[in-house]
Amino acid sequence: MKKILNILLLSIAVFTYSSCVSEVEDVFDKSASVRVAEAIQNDMNVLTSASNGWVMYMYGDMDYGGWNVLCKFNTDNTVEVATDATEDYFTQTTHFKIEQSAGVVLSFDEYNDAMHFFSDPVSPAGLGTKGEGFGGDLEFRIISVSNDRIVMKGKKTENDIIMVPITPGVAWEDYVNTLHDWDDAMNEFSLYSYNVGGREAEMKVGTHNFNFTYTDDNGVVQKVSAPYIVKEGGVLLYDTLKIFGANVTEFAFNNETFEYTANDGGGVMVPVVPPINEQFVGSYWYTSLNNIGAFGQPYWTWIKNNIMPRLEEDLRLFIFGASVGSWAEAWGGDYFGASFNSGGYAGAIGFDYKLIGENQISLTYNGSGPGNGAWYVANAYFHYLVVPFGANNSGAGVTRTFTITTDDIKKPTWIQLNDNDNPNNVIKLFRGSQGAPLDN
Repeated sequence: MKKILNILLLSIAVFTYSSCVSEVEDVFDKSASVRVAEAIQNDMNVLTSASNGWVMYMYGDMDYGGWNVLCKFNTDNTVEVATDATEDYFTQTTHFKIEQSAGVVLSFDEYNDAMHFFSDPVSPAGLGTKGEGFGGDLEFRIISVSNDRIVMKGKKTENDIIMVPITPGVAWEDYVNTLHDWDDAMNEFSLYSYNVGGREAEMKVGTHNFNFTYTDDNGVVQKVSAPYIVKEGGVLLYDTLKIFGANVTEFAFNNETFEYTANDGGGVMVPVVPPINEQFVGSYWYTSLNNIGAFGQPYWTWIKNNIMPRLEEDLRLFIFGASVGSWAEAWGGDYFGASFNSGGYAGAIGFDYKLIGENQISLTYNGSGPGNGAWYVANAYFHYLVVPFGANNSGAGVTRTFTITTDDIKKPTWIQLNDNDNPNNVIKLFRGSQGAPLDN
């Protein structure tokens, strides 16, 4: 009886399975390979249909915001590429392909200086850390395609990447130069006050990134970053900015008043010029061996010649000031002092400070060190790197008072700490990254 019952159940199962297969086959009247081939051809047709090419909104590591990449796709699988990320305009034509790989994927599979600017492990612009660079993609999963918008995801980063067609007849070089002009104007000031309905947030300008600090309805201090792409007349945000009940996706920029006005009634950002010592402690600054004065250079040189070879590491970054973005996240929130990356290991060395007037500051090493900071101080003499800032060669804190000078109070590209008690202790620090700080 059991055998008869099993046979009966098996017959029912086979009948049911056959019915399901029949239903599936009714849904798709073409094989999977045919459907994929048609999807690839359709995507190819759309990519090559834009007579003046597409502008891609490229994002990698969000700390460095987004950049425009101009792409003209041709039917012979060549692609002409340019970008506003490089100081000098140029185009380069190489190869691309569209293929099936868990969905349709667009790949830039031949080296292109403009495109690989974003994926090279050592960024030509000094962005990011060695081995990671800007952190961009070269392969993109195509999500949706139309003649006026292509939506993709970076295969490695999962970042949303959008492409829109470039207006026919617009010369690419003019397009990029216009973006450079707007970008330069937007970098006139580094600090803004964002006003929405009478409530204010502080905004510090990063690398194609707005960094907001505000107090929410519960009295809790919040920090929000808003990466953006520069466009003519303003910026387009990567994601919707939600502060004080306003949902903002774009800001228009006035290059005479230097104000940003949000769309959708989101408010206005007005430039602020704080004293230079406040700008110093409110941001982060890069320095290197050749920018350390006669007093501090022997300590840095000793680390270079005696410690780094023993560690078999290279000092990739040395930063001093407030930690923001990924650094602040790594240290668990706000942090002031030195931050470093040695051979891929990140650490920090803590400082206390006191502002004096508008252009002076006292600094004192306090012995703290999140990340790998404490280990490097205890085992690799990394306190030597901060001796000129406010430590002694035994690793104890000493207070040094500095007068701060700069090239531009509105938007400093560098600041200089001049020790009030030691004219040989001069430290120059830069807004831009100083890669390989022991070698330059």
